[in-house]
Amino acid sequence: MRVIFRVDASLDIGTGHVMRCIALAGELKKRKFDVTFITRDIKGHLCRIIKQVGFKNIILQASNKVAKNKECDLPHAHWMSVTWREDAEETLYAIGNEICDWLIVDHYAIDYRWHQVLRSKSKKIMVIDDLANRKLDCDLLLDQNFYLEPLIRYKKLIPHKCLALLGPKYMLLREEFLQKKLLRNNLKKDRVNILVFMGGADFTNETAKVIQALDAIKGFEFHANIIVGDTNIFVPTIRSMCNKRGYITLYQNISNISDLCRCSDIAVGAGGVATLERCFMGLPSLVMLTADNQVETTLALDKVGAIKCIGWHNENDHSTISRAILLFLKNLNILKSMSAASKKIFEKDNFCGVNGIVNIIENVSFSKD
Repeated sequence: MRVIFRVDASLDIGTGHVMRCIALAGELKKRKFDVTFITRDIKGHLCRIIKQVGFKNIILQASNKVAKNKECDLPHAHWMSVTWREDAEETLYAIGNEICDWLIVDHYAIDYRWHQVLRSKSKKIMVIDDLANRKLDCDLLLDQNFYLEPLIRYKKLIPHKCLALLGPKYMLLREEFLQKKLLRNNLKKDRVNILVFMGGADFTNETAKVIQALDAIKGFEFHANIIVGDTNIFVPTIRSMCNKRGYITLYQNISNISDLCRCSDIAVGAGGVATLERCFMGLPSLVMLTADNQVETTLALDKVGAIKCIGWHNENDHSTISRAILLFLKNLNILKSMSAASKKIFEKDNFCGVNGIVNIIENVSFSKD
């Protein structure tokens, strides 16, 4: 079967949307699906990564001006650089004459109008979403986030016949997270390992702020593994800071984040997909909000004790972050309960994951409407 992904990465969008689509595409490819990505050439794109992992990628050109008219009425319309109608027409042309079996869309700037235009080119449409803030015309919906009342959010936004996959049970985890069980003994350690990942783009350079926070911690033996993404424009500055500090190891654009999660005791990170990955690994996390779409799920995770949210990035400086880390270091026993709470939300006995989602895609493909 032929599957087309329409997804973007940029400095505004971040890298999480493309990375989770790559996770799903990898399983589809294993089952001999013909997979193609359609992405737009905007600053911070991940076209090189998509090609590097072995997928075809049709690149739509960016506009030199931001589209501003009555058709750009979605909160994230500026992510496109063109109108939704222009993007739909360009996507139609990119798909070509052959009708695809599935069109998988992961984009906040796309709603039911775009889907309806593309119906002529696809037998089924799947939408990957987090926001529940616009109408969608799809056959399959996936929202992998943790919410206290997930069903209510999409009640009036999707067609009656749409199959909704809601919650972390359906998380698009990369295979690396599923290969080994987590073995952690972090309550009586002479040295604590701290993982820092502030998102793939980190366009406000929260990473540097966290490094300054670590500098202020005294009286504890620790090592910090710091991860920066491929689109992080502050890498030279961060690398210089890390090279001057013996307690830090810097990683860029790595494919083994799960290994670093396994050997860590505490994480400091931005909200988003990576927060759920850490929860899956049972890794206690301090989380800073860096985007609006992170708020609801981050606060829900905090409420059930899976993470500790310390508020918006612009509300925190290195001293507030340092105090939050110190609270963990002085009370290592709280990590055990936080780890248990974070793993519980996945209901691992019934965890579906990428493999189960592709099973569902195959079943929906051959079901009668």
